[in-house]
Amino acid sequence: MTLAPPPIRTDRGILRREQVLGGLPVLGRGVVTWGALAIHDVERALPRDVRPVLSRSDAVMRARPFSRAPVDEDDARLVVHAGRRGGTLAWLIAPRRTHGLPTAPRVVVDATSGRVLEARDQIKHASVFTYPENPTRTPSPALLPLPFATVGDRLSSSDLVARSCVDHGGTRSISLGGAPRVIRVCGLEQVAVASGTGDFVEPPRSEPRLGREQADAFAEASAFFHAARILEYFRILGGGTEEPRLSERPLDLVTSLRIAPGLLEGDFDLAGRPDAELVSYPGAFFLPGAGASEGETFRALYGVTRGTVWFGQGTKVDFAYDGDVVAHEVTHALIDATLHVSGWRVTEEGISAEPEAIGEAIADYFAAASTNDPVVGEYVATESAAATAALRSIDGDDACPRSITGEPHGDSRVLSGALWRTRRTLDASSRNAFDAAVYRALSLSPGRRDLGFEELAVFLRAALQAELPSAEPLLASELVRSGILPRCSSIVTLVPDAPLRAPVGWFAAPGTDATSEVITPGILQLRVEVPPGTSKIGLVFAARRVSPPLFGREGTPFQPVVLASWDRPIRWSRDAANEALPDVSARVTPEGEASRVAELDVPAGVRVAYLQIANEGEGDGAYDGLTVSFTAAVPGGDIDAGAAPEAPVSSAPTAIGASGSGCAMAPSRGPIPIALLFGVAALGFRRRRRV
Repeated sequence: MTLAPPPIRTDRGILRREQVLGGLPVLGRGVVTWGALAIHDVERALPRDVRPVLSRSDAVMRARPFSRAPVDEDDARLVVHAGRRGGTLAWLIAPRRTHGLPTAPRVVVDATSGRVLEARDQIKHASVFTYPENPTRTPSPALLPLPFATVGDRLSSSDLVARSCVDHGGTRSISLGGAPRVIRVCGLEQVAVASGTGDFVEPPRSEPRLGREQADAFAEASAFFHAARILEYFRILGGGTEEPRLSERPLDLVTSLRIAPGLLEGDFDLAGRPDAELVSYPGAFFLPGAGASEGETFRALYGVTRGTVWFGQGTKVDFAYDGDVVAHEVTHALIDATLHVSGWRVTEEGISAEPEAIGEAIADYFAAASTNDPVVGEYVATESAAATAALRSIDGDDACPRSITGEPHGDSRVLSGALWRTRRTLDASSRNAFDAAVYRALSLSPGRRDLGFEELAVFLRAALQAELPSAEPLLASELVRSGILPRCSSIVTLVPDAPLRAPVGWFAAPGTDATSEVITPGILQLRVEVPPGTSKIGLVFAARRVSPPLFGREGTPFQPVVLASWDRPIRWSRDAANEALPDVSARVTPEGEASRVAELDVPAGVRVAYLQIANEGEGDGAYDGLTVSFTAAVPGGDIDAGAAPEAPVSSAPTAIGASGSGCAMAPSRGPIPIALLFGVAALGFRRRRRV
C-alpha cells in the first residue's frame, strides 16, 4: 500500500492521506488518523498496469455527452477508480471552464474499455415530487432530481420559468376585432416554493378543478420537471456541448390555464363579466413569443411576450401532470426554432396538412423515444368523452393516402410511424444514434414553412448517412411503406356501393380564411372508373361546418364545390399566372339535413373521372361518407370503355377563381382542429400547438 505524502490536515487535527498507485490517486481511498485513532480504507484489488489503452482525446469525446460545460483535453487526468469490483485505471474528466453555467460535471471513463464508469454533476440540483411519466402509466409519484439547477426557491432557470394561472378575479382590457373589450383573466405567478431541503414536494390534487384564489403547485412543478428532462435529452442527443435550440430563453411554462366563459364563442359580454367564473381549458399548446403573428391577441390577454407552453386544466385531468404532453409541447418550441413548419401546403394534387403534421410527428416521436414507449398521453386521453386508451400510438402502419384526412395529429402518424418502426428494428445500442440523427435533421431545413413529408425525408436520410449509415436504408424502406416516398399522394379510388369514410373523424375542408385565396383546394382527389355509356356522375357526401366566424364577424360558411377532370388528375398551380380552366365544376345542393349532392355531365368517351371537394366559403368545413353514382346515357350512346387509363405523371395545371388570383397559395394559418380547440381562431391563433 502506498500513501501520498504529505498528509492533508483537516479540522481539529484530523489527518488524511490519499492512497496512490504509480503516482496516480486511488479515488476515495486512503487512511485517516485522529490522535491515536487510525481508519484504513484502502483498495486491495488494483490494476497491474497504469498505462492507458484509451487515449486522452478519446476519453474526452466519450465524456462530452455527459457535461453541460465544454470539455477540453486538459480537463482529463489519469486516476484509479475504486468500485465494487476493485480498482480500475480510468480517466477523470472535470471541466474547469463552465462559462457561468450552474454546473460542475465529473465523468469517469474506463481507460481500457472506454466505458463510462461515473457521470454526475457535483452541484446539488433540486428534486421534484412528480409522476415519473404520467398518473396512468406510473401512478406513484416519486421525488426525482432535476437535470439542472434552479435559481432561488422558485422554479426558474436560464432555460425555463414555470408559472401558474391563479384566478384573483382580475380583468384585462384588450382590442378584439377592432373594439376595446374587458375580459376576465387569471394572473400568472410562481406558486411552487422549495421546501427546507431545497426540493419541491407539494402533493398532487385529487380534484383538478380550481376555484378563485386556488393554485396547484404540483402541476407547476410537474411541467418544469418534464420540460427540463426533455431539454436535457435533446442536449445529450446534440452531443452534450450545445444547448437545445429555442427561439428565446427562458421558455415560459404556464399551468392550470382557464379562460373566460364565452371567449371562444365570441360572447365578449359574458367573457367580461367580473362575476364570471373562469372555465376549464382541456388542451395544451405552444405559442411563439412577441414578433410572431400567431397568437398576438392571446399574448396581450395574459401579458406575456416570450414563447410559452400553455397547459390547460381540464374538467377531469390537469394537462401538466402528463409528462408525454409536456415533452410533446416543449418539442414544438424546439421545432419552432429549427424547422419553422406551419400552415397548409399546396401541391399539384390539392391542399395538404403536411407542414403541421410534420411538427406533430416529430413532437410525438421524441415524447415516445425519450421514454421508449410509443403510446403518447394515456392520462390526458381520459379527459375526452370517448375515453380512449391514449391520445395516440405511433407504433402503427398508417400510410398515404388511406390514412390522410387533413387533420395534422392524425396525418402525423404516417411519418411518426415510419420513424418508430425503423427505431424498433434497431438494437438498443443504436437507438440513441438514430434519435440523434432525427434531432440533427431538424437543423438541416433552411426554414421553409410549407415543408412536405418527402422534403423532410431528404434531411432525415442525410443525417442518418452521417450519424448511423446502417439505418438509412431501413428508414428509406419504411418511408416507402408509409407512402411518403416518392411522395404522399392524395389520390384515392372510389367505387360504387362502397362509401369512402375517414379513418378517424371527418375529412377536413379548410376555408378561404385559412388560405387567403378565393377557393381552397381539397384534401383528396377521388379516382372513379366510369362505366361505358355514362352520361352523368353524382357525388353524395355528409358535410358540416367546423369553425366559427373569425373575431365574431359573419363570414361565409363552408361552401363545397365539386371539381372534375376527365382521364387525368386535377392539377393545381402555385403560380397565379399559370391558369387553366377545370374540365367542369358543380355546385353542391343540400339533400336532407346533413347530406350534400353534386351532379356533373360526363363527356362521351371518358373512362376515368377525378373528383375533388373544394371550399369557396371563408369558414372551415368537413365531410365524410362519400358515395358515387352513375346515370346511363340514352340508348345508342354506348361507349367502348376499354381499359381505364392510369393517371399521367404530369398534366396541365388547373386554377380556379377570378382572373389573376389563380390557386397559388401561401399558407398563412394552420389547420383548425376539429376537437377541443375548435374556435380558438377568435383569439388570433394562426398556428395550433395542441396535443
